[in-house]
Amino acid sequence: MDRWIKMGRACALADVHRDTMRKWCRDGYVVARKVQAGSRHDWRILESSLPVFSDGLESKALVLMKKAGL
Repeated sequence: MDRWIKMGRACALADVHRDTMRKWCRDGYVVARKVQAGSRHDWRILESSLPVFSDGLESKALVLMKKAGL
């Protein structure tokens, strides 16, 4: 079962800075969604979409599908 994880955990697993993870979220490199966190928004990232857990091709395929509107 896929888990939605918080930004800090995703950064630790992928060993990247928060700014990099935010860019990945915005660009669709990882499967992510914004959630309301009080008066601001926070990201939740699908753990299996992190490059650590995939061969990279799956993430690229998801990006292409998202851009195609699928």
